[in-house]
Order: sequence, then C-alpha cells, then structure tokens
Amino acid sequence: YYPYTLHHQHNKAVILSHKLKESQAKKQFEFSTMPVRQMSGRRQERRSSSAVNLAGSIIQGDGTSKRRSSGYSLPLMDSLKCPIQDSSSSPFIPDGLTSSVYGTDNPPEDWCDVGLLIPHEALRREMAAMVDSVSALKKDYDDSVDDWRVLYFAEWYVDSFSKVVHSHHQNEETIYFPWIQTKANIPEKKMAKDHGELMEMINNMEAVCDSIITKEGKGCSNEIEKLQQQAPIFEKHMLEHLKEEEEMVPPLLRENFTQEEEDKCIQKILKREGLSG
Repeated sequence: YYPYTLHHQHNKAVILSHKLKESQAKKQFEFSTMPVRQMSGRRQERRSSSAVNLAGSIIQGDGTSKRRSSGYSLPLMDSLKCPIQDSSSSPFIPDGLTSSVYGTDNPPEDWCDVGLLIPHEALRREMAAMVDSVSALKKDYDDSVDDWRVLYFAEWYVDSFSKVVHSHHQNEETIYFPWIQTKANIPEKKMAKDHGELMEMINNMEAVCDSIITKEGKGCSNEIEKLQQQAPIFEKHMLEHLKEEEEMVPPLLRENFTQEEEDKCIQKILKREGLSG
C-alpha cells in the first residue's frame, strides 16, 4: 500500500530503464520509477522518452510496451486482497519473495502476514537495484562518455528512492504504528536500526547525490566511492529492520484487530499519498 508511489507517485511517474552492459563486469545498471516534476532543459528532455502505466508496464516513446523485468515479487497483487480461506494451504503466491521471514517453506497465510509484506517487498527490490547500480559505477570513469550514468543514478535516488523510503517510514510512524498501539504494545526493536537512524543514512546518501547533480555527473569519483561504501551498509540495516517488523506485527494484528479495522487504517495511508484503493 504505502509505496505504491514507487510506480505512480502523485499519479504521474516515469521510468528510466537504462541497461548498461559492461563487456567484462556484465553488470546490469537499471533505474526504475522517477516522479515527474517541473524541470527544464537537459533533465526534462532525458526523462520524456518513457512513461509508466498503473499496471507497471513500461510505455516506450515509440508507443510499444513491455513488462518490467523487476517488479513486485508477489505475482498476483489482486490475490492479496482475497479473504482468509478455510484451507491448509496459503491463498497467496510466495514464489519470488525477497522476505527472509516468508517464502515457499513459510508462505503468508492471511491479511495479518501480508499487511507489511506488500510495501516491504517493493522496498527490498528497489534497495537491491540501488546497490547493484552503485556497484556498477566506476570511479575512474570518462566524464565525456559516462557522466550520464552517474547523474541518472543520483537523480533517481533523490527524486524517487529517498522520497519513497521517507514516505514509508512516515506512514508507519504517524499512522500505522499509532493505530496498532491503540490496542497493543509494540515491543522495542532488539537488533535493527530504528527509523531515525535509517533516515540519517538515507539523508547522507542523498547529500552525496545532490553533490553529483550539482556537478552534472562530472568529476564525481569521491562521491561514487562514498556511495559504494554507504549503500550496502544501509541495505543491511534496512533488511534487518524490515525483518523484525514482519516478525513482530502480524501476531499483534491477529490477536487484536479485524481485517476491516486494518483496511480503514490503510485507507488513511492511501489518502495521505493521494491514492485510493
């Protein structure tokens, strides 16, 4: 629910999916959703060639379309809204989940399990793409040839990734968790970083990306080195954070709330994001 803005923030989004194939490293450098905002000149021209529809397909400038190579890991999103079924098998499709809590051996069973799993799956996939993209950058790149690679990553990070992560945490802190606390006590995190610590990491990387944008991607070897140091550390702590929430929240929901009550809370989150569901 919350980071559906990964695909249509402000109901308008664009995708830049530039696959950079290095003959030796053979690494894929892929960028996903970037929200449209008022821009001029070179940045707007680069972004106007692609747009994304709400189903997650990339609509190319020539009118053709193709499915995203990496999207939500819950293949049938509509199935997540199905009611709890009287069956020993899970009504959901666990194949491809990135969660370390749920998978084919331990599939989500009901709405309590799925509540946080939907946004967390989207975040984990975007984080993986972010780390892979940073790793593919070369510190000794040629400004005249590869500056756009560095600049595209920085713009995607600032315009999309950072905003989505901030929005996700804000929705949890101001809407979702306070709602849970009306009937249950949320245990303190034992191992994972809290939201404030994670946001500090996000902001530090955003400052580096702002520097890259200011330089228009030229002469950014120091910035690339910082990102390559910071991105994997952030991913590690974020994964631990998401794991603890997926272990902690479902039992609280199951013991204290109904699916209808949670849906009302989710509607508040969607409304805050300018969406409906």
